[in-house]
Amino acid sequence: LYKREREGLPFHMALLVDDSQLKLLLSESHILATKDFTRWNTERVLVLVRGPLRDHPRTLEVLKTKFFKRLLSFLRPSKRLFCEMPYKEEHFVWSVIGCQVIDCLLLSAEGTQYLDQSRLLAEVNAGLEAELGPQGDGPPPGRVFHRERIAHSMARAY
Repeated sequence: LYKREREGLPFHMALLVDDSQLKLLLSESHILATKDFTRWNTERVLVLVRGPLRDHPRTLEVLKTKFFKRLLSFLRPSKRLFCEMPYKEEHFVWSVIGCQVIDCLLLSAEGTQYLDQSRLLAEVNAGLEAELGPQGDGPPPGRVFHRERIAHSMARAY
């Protein structure tokens, strides 16, 4: 499946996966096996969120696993994983994955509810509201979206 995509077939072809192929892609993504994002296979994650997980029944099936939970947790500002990464081209894939995950979840009422119940959006909102309030000297530890911090980190990708 991934080889077909690399050969130029569109991502919508990835919708045509059967149950065993979906399980294989989930397994190869390594998200279900570990919380350590450095061990996740970004290529497989992209295949999933651009293809099979755009199909409502597949999304419902995967919502029962830890796949979305771990991805959304990784993106949460309070975890300091994504937002503290240096702003480098090699990390841009995480921004693309984040956008695609949110897009996948917004395609269904169940996914939208799942996203709403996660803390990701609330944390991003709180961080932005903190920047709209009174400004102190320098970037306090909790201010993810301070201009000095976003100038050099992936926090600017939110």
